[in-house]
Amino acid sequence: MKKQSGTLILANAVFKLIPTIAIVAYLWILYASNISEIRTDPVGNLIVFSIGLVISYFLYAFNVRFSVTFLLLAGSVYGAYRWLGSVSFGEFDAFYYSIAFFIYAAIFVAAWVVGFGFARFNWFPWVAALGVFVFAATTVINDFFTLQSQLDAEYLRQVTTTLLPRDSLVHRFVTLLFLMIVPVMFYSVYIVSINEYLRKLKVFQREHFGYLMRRSFLTIAILAVLLLLPMIYAYFFDIPESLVQQMNSAQANSASFLKKTTDTATQKPQFDLNDYAQLLPEVKLSDETVFATYIDNFFPTRDGGQIPLPVHFRRFVLNRYEPQNEKFVLDPYPPSSVPNDLFSPSIKDVPIGFAMWDSVIAVTTEEYQYRKNISATVYNQSLDPNAFVSPNTGWFYQKLPVAPEDRETFTTAYQCSSLISIWNLPPFMFSTTNPELQAFKEQRAEAMRMDSFRSYAKLDSIFYRYYTTIDRNDTLITKLADELTAGKATPYDKVESVVDYFLGKDET
Repeated sequence: MKKQSGTLILANAVFKLIPTIAIVAYLWILYASNISEIRTDPVGNLIVFSIGLVISYFLYAFNVRFSVTFLLLAGSVYGAYRWLGSVSFGEFDAFYYSIAFFIYAAIFVAAWVVGFGFARFNWFPWVAALGVFVFAATTVINDFFTLQSQLDAEYLRQVTTTLLPRDSLVHRFVTLLFLMIVPVMFYSVYIVSINEYLRKLKVFQREHFGYLMRRSFLTIAILAVLLLLPMIYAYFFDIPESLVQQMNSAQANSASFLKKTTDTATQKPQFDLNDYAQLLPEVKLSDETVFATYIDNFFPTRDGGQIPLPVHFRRFVLNRYEPQNEKFVLDPYPPSSVPNDLFSPSIKDVPIGFAMWDSVIAVTTEEYQYRKNISATVYNQSLDPNAFVSPNTGWFYQKLPVAPEDRETFTTAYQCSSLISIWNLPPFMFSTTNPELQAFKEQRAEAMRMDSFRSYAKLDSIFYRYYTTIDRNDTLITKLADELTAGKATPYDKVESVVDYFLGKDET
């Protein structure tokens, strides 16, 4: 590499590094909340990136050897990691600090490489332009297929209502496209054009600064006209209705158990549950009403009263874990020793009054003890018309008419019957102060201790391994489980200790 003057090196730093830090800061802050479960500070990340970029650039601009300095950097990072591992932390604190250190180290090393590229290679701004453009495009394309994680963001709602005449899924996607792509296009054209001018200079003089500023403003003005025209058109004339309809019919799958589609006839949303559950940092919840239900399940009190006991509704049983994908899935071919108790009738076109049932379920699950039959009535507002949900374990379905006064709210209704455990408890029972419910809770605990202690050894070996086999290579989880369940004799007490641990974590 030829030797450059100090003023030219400084000019390259001002006109290349500052815009690069700015675009990285913009994209990072815009999307950092969806990148990692470990909530590292975006400002801290940007400071680390900026320090690494600037130090690296000035070192290599003055022809310091890359091999020696990078080896020193790698050794320093490894030494710091080893030191961090020797410090005594709590089980989860050690995990958190190690991941946070890894993130900061990765950012610093990446910035170091970028600074080296800007300092040594005239073609590197093309790589930087392509890199940020691919990142932005990948972000938008990814969120096109998993819209809800980004499109439900509050900042996007506010920007959409400011820039466009109305707020909808399509309008938010257009806004997201604008926010991600337009600044990247500005940066890409700017960094390439400014680099082509600077690389021809041998010495940077005062008049060059004025020329570069005028050229930069002219480039920005031309790009602004070209890139803002679609948004100006959408602001005054709205988005074409054909595009709106196509986007509304797309699924909006996110970090959510719900799968959202749109009824093409009514343009109203419909929900079903995904047949998998991904292990993600955050599970998005929808505030839309899917269905309402009346459950005939009560706890009788000594004074003749009744306390409602809600139960969980079931759509699928996600009975297999895939470690490579980190998700639970519906196993289509479980072992024969695992009872198939999933009642999933096709109910979309069933006439009113028609009933369907599965008498085999009662037989295949007769080994399950302490069960009773309950009934429930489900009023469907935005549930997928072919989705059947019921308390565990459903075996009967009958379609009911919707009262005329409720047809604006509910589309269909049905009655179902289910087999549930007599020991089934809703979440509020665990903190109840009602003495009769507390007594029932203790009775439940004692019965489950005795039953699990007696019967687990008698289970079919294939059935037992199917539900209890774990990855022994995950020593962190295994060690924590052993610590939490130390001294616990029955499976019930072991599960209770794990539950108490995580409930305590939630409270703090």
